[in-house]
Amino acid sequence: MRDSVPLNQPTRAAASQIVFGHDCISGEPIAVDRPFFENLHVHVRGSTGSGKTSQAILPFVLQLLALPPAKSNQRPDPIFIIDLAGDQANFHAIRKAARLAGRKFRFLSLDNGHDSDYFNPFQGLDPNRQTVLELANMLVEAFNLDYGMFYGADYFASQNTKALVAAAKEFVGRPQPLSISLDDFADELNRRKVPDAEQIRTTFLFLRQYSQLKPELAPSAEELIDISRAIEEGEVIYFFLPAMSQQITVRPVAGLALYTIEKTARRRKGQGQPVKKSWVIVDEFQELSGKSFGSFLIMCRSVGLTLFLANQHNSQLRTRDLDLQPIVSTNTRLKLYFTVDGKDEIEELQQMAKTKRILLKSTTDGTSSGTSSGGSFGTTAGETYGGLYPTTHESRASGSNYGSFSGANHSETQTEHIVSELELNDIKEVDAKAGRFYFIQKSGDHFHSPTPVQGMHVIDENAYEQLRSEPLPPRLTPLPNIDVPTTKASKAAKVTRDLAADPARQRELQTLWESIDRRFEFNG
Repeated sequence: MRDSVPLNQPTRAAASQIVFGHDCISGEPIAVDRPFFENLHVHVRGSTGSGKTSQAILPFVLQLLALPPAKSNQRPDPIFIIDLAGDQANFHAIRKAARLAGRKFRFLSLDNGHDSDYFNPFQGLDPNRQTVLELANMLVEAFNLDYGMFYGADYFASQNTKALVAAAKEFVGRPQPLSISLDDFADELNRRKVPDAEQIRTTFLFLRQYSQLKPELAPSAEELIDISRAIEEGEVIYFFLPAMSQQITVRPVAGLALYTIEKTARRRKGQGQPVKKSWVIVDEFQELSGKSFGSFLIMCRSVGLTLFLANQHNSQLRTRDLDLQPIVSTNTRLKLYFTVDGKDEIEELQQMAKTKRILLKSTTDGTSSGTSSGGSFGTTAGETYGGLYPTTHESRASGSNYGSFSGANHSETQTEHIVSELELNDIKEVDAKAGRFYFIQKSGDHFHSPTPVQGMHVIDENAYEQLRSEPLPPRLTPLPNIDVPTTKASKAAKVTRDLAADPARQRELQTLWESIDRRFEFNG
């Protein structure tokens, strides 16, 4: 593959487009019209350091913030980010961009040192049509108990489900179903004592320790993450939930967030409200995906949700009991592949590429001796199926014997192969360069041939690395009913004091934000 042409710094997309980068060969921008996203999901694959976040997720979100509403009388589309990778640079850049665009930004973090908003984990329930199964199913799906979040046997998954159903019966039918609290539900799980359901009881034991998940403790409605309000008013909601830090609680909370968004959108549609386009970006989405994930993706499309799913490699999508790869492949019509790590990933790319015919020839010469003489000529043609593609072949052979005791023979074979135009060396070249990826778009029932694309930096690389070390907004006062160690509170306060007392650091940060502003324009 030829070296890429010099690329100009990308500017914001046209009003109806999202730009993903530039063709590595022609230098032309690779853009997708907004209507294309109406009923589809996006899959991004890339290992750590490949540029997946800085050159795919971040540019995508920043351009969403710049998109005008689909209709002039509508508010902007809401944007939800569920960040299980915990990328601080991504958080800070999106927070700043949301403010530049005049959008309300709220976030949830389970770190008590962060100035997090509050999130009601039961708000996805319909107060007018709540049933035992609705409540239990929401928790089963959110906690990945449809196959066992900790890969337990079916027996233990069923026992955890029984415990949820038993506890749900206590709350269904109350005059105010949405008043269910984590404390109440955890107490009911413990009271029921369903055997071998320790997983779900332990999960709630941990969840109830977080004041951020108790909306009754929020000082005001402005500090609440209200998914219905976010959809209606076009807010930007960021769930900063790095899975490596507190896995036993982060995954259930992220699952509750994802399924609450879907159920709230579904409830709006059921109430006769117009479907509102919503964007949901989930980094490391495989952590939240169970057997029902395919149905979930279909349901999301029907209620106006477009999911931008990101993970590192295909092996993450397979467990002993589940293979998500075909589910994701079927339900995503736009794919950005930054890294290609295994044989199946290479074959997947080559199958989507155009094909070409190559002709392979072989010759055979030899001698023989005997008492017979004569000549022969023959042609054989056929088609063989095997591997990725059918192979057509044709063979011609001729021979003659001279004399009574000696002879010579000569044969030629021509075999025609149909192979992918996308060669292994091309794939390795893109895979080896950070920020490059294959762009694959599906129209109708067919994928366009993978296009090598150079991703775009909407923030300078050095600036992006700087942001990765910036702490999230600190909480200067302890959370209600939580004993915050003095050292943590003092550290948070010290960070703020140090920044305020250091003019050079303030100028450095201001320069950083100005560089973001220059590289991308926003409406607002």
